[in-house]
Amino acid sequence: MLKEIGGFLSSRQAHIRLFGPPEVSLDGVPLKLSRRGIALLTYLVLTERPQHRDTLAALLWSGPNSMNNLRVELSKLRAAGLELGPNGAPLVSFTADSDVQQWLSSAQNGAANLKAIQGLPLEGLEDVGGAAYQDWIQARRQRLIQLLTPAMNRLYLADTSEEFRRQLQDSAARLGILLVSLPQTGIGIQIVDEVSSALQEALKAATREPRLLVYSGRPGSGRGATLRAVSAAEGWLLAEVDVVKHPGLLVAAMIMRIIESLPPEDRPLLEQVLISAETPEANMIRLASLLRSLHRPLMLVLHGTRMLQAESVQHLEFLMNWPVPLVMVLMSSVADTAPLLRMLDEQARTRNRRLLSQPRLFPSALDGRVNSDPDSNGRVPAALKVLQQAEGWLAAAQVFLPQVSTSEFRFSTTERLRRLLLLDVDSAVPGFLETLSRLAALWTPFTEAQAALHLQDVVPAAQVEAVLARAMDANILVRAPAHITVRLPGLKWRVPDGDDPLVFASELQRAAFAGTLDANLRARLRRVAAVDDGAPTGWLPLLWQPASRNMERRSSQPRASTWLPGGYHLIVEQGQFHVLRLSVPQPNTQELTLRWDAPAGLPWTVTAQLGAFSGNRVDYPLGVCLSAGREVLAPPHMPPLNQLFSISGLTTKAGLELTIRASDLILTINQVSIGGQEMEF
Repeated sequence: MLKEIGGFLSSRQAHIRLFGPPEVSLDGVPLKLSRRGIALLTYLVLTERPQHRDTLAALLWSGPNSMNNLRVELSKLRAAGLELGPNGAPLVSFTADSDVQQWLSSAQNGAANLKAIQGLPLEGLEDVGGAAYQDWIQARRQRLIQLLTPAMNRLYLADTSEEFRRQLQDSAARLGILLVSLPQTGIGIQIVDEVSSALQEALKAATREPRLLVYSGRPGSGRGATLRAVSAAEGWLLAEVDVVKHPGLLVAAMIMRIIESLPPEDRPLLEQVLISAETPEANMIRLASLLRSLHRPLMLVLHGTRMLQAESVQHLEFLMNWPVPLVMVLMSSVADTAPLLRMLDEQARTRNRRLLSQPRLFPSALDGRVNSDPDSNGRVPAALKVLQQAEGWLAAAQVFLPQVSTSEFRFSTTERLRRLLLLDVDSAVPGFLETLSRLAALWTPFTEAQAALHLQDVVPAAQVEAVLARAMDANILVRAPAHITVRLPGLKWRVPDGDDPLVFASELQRAAFAGTLDANLRARLRRVAAVDDGAPTGWLPLLWQPASRNMERRSSQPRASTWLPGGYHLIVEQGQFHVLRLSVPQPNTQELTLRWDAPAGLPWTVTAQLGAFSGNRVDYPLGVCLSAGREVLAPPHMPPLNQLFSISGLTTKAGLELTIRASDLILTINQVSIGGQEMEF
């Protein structure tokens, strides 16, 4: 089948190699061409449109003879058998298949030829032509690498062969790509989440009318696996597309990926669509019409949504208004979600839109993978230790699981994890990695004034507010009140109004930022910002006693979780209430109150277990609010780690209020009873 690009039909098969030094062949025979000739053809192929002679002459030559030089070069190329459009016409065009296109096509089917990647794209053309052409080469090389990166990551995640992964890593290294999709660790983690049921509901509803899902989450959080599992289980076609900025090229990529996802008997219908970057609207109309005639439900997944342009959003809006069984999924990083939602609100009026956020792991996700027996050698249940230090993030849990039996302290991260943690920073807050890294070295929480003081040598004072606002918009920084109250049952809470100080939303990400700094600078920043909390005052010792482990645990209560601004992670599952926090000892540690409403004067009992705790002198893992103050478990009077204990007392006018103030914490509450009645979490 002939392809029309730029209005010119080629009857001979031209091919251009873009990996390594470019080479052009015709009908399989390499051509002996000058570097200027190859540079000219490369420009025509990659711009994918006819170019004016004046443009080509100015790019590749300088001086008064540039047009004559172009005529000579075009004559040589035509003599070699290449078709460049009508002789003497002001526009010059050339089209050819490329090894990059072939590689991406084979990668989509899981059979990429890794030997084809022999060097950087467009290698050897850096010194051809003028400065404008050289800048274009550098920019185009980065664009090609960006195009290859997600495909290589998907291969890396999907293939289980160690030898293939090693070869893929070598190929990626030649391109300067660090693979960020984590391989399986050999310990499978069952991703059990509510997103699967939400996806199934969307698929069912989309048989009547298309649905648009914005699927937010961290890289390596299991979103891709969830989509593939649900689409396969429900019998839906799945097509995945990497977003590019050019609206026409994005439509063309969507068509190609949809064609590849179809059974062979259906492909001829869609192959009638001429893939041209110049007519995206016409292509979209033909695509919608043909999808309607196919009667096959389709899940279309768009990766890299930060590249979406306003015109592309309007194309997607058009497709969503056709009566076809379609679920369109925009895969957004956490940092890019808020800007994406704003753009959708501004540029489209798409009905049936829903935001899905990939949840953090629950303890049950690690069932059978680690020893969860709290009596095992007096250690904290391994599942909770992994979840606490991974902050419920699948990618980190996969790395930390093998360290459970060898590390009693904080698990070590890998370079790949650190890259994942910093992956979205440049897009969310471009050019401010150093700025955020300096903030990561400060004691937290910190105010805007403190941030400006310690950034004065790298960021103008007038820009600090804008940088902090963008970091908050990207959920890198959050405002953390000194105190948060959570009402139970139901995990109901709200942040009080006011300009609270700032903290990093993720301790793992904060540590990754801080790790990019010079050690001396990191120590200096932390030293000058330190604050002494002083000695604890007004506390009474909280009396505890050992408790029996022979307890019936509720299993009927629905599981739930919430992540509070400041780092406390609350999980309800299998009749237990877990409070996890990963941080480092810091001044002004945030305090958490858990409140059950009840009349005053009723007897209460709480049975719990402490798995880990650290903090400053005024911090404590568990306390109880009394009418005249509070009682707390303060070192050195705490129960031994991993020993089940109970505390008791009488309710106040506020009911039962348990308080927590800890930097590093694993606390499990097994049972709460008030007035002889067992309370829900």
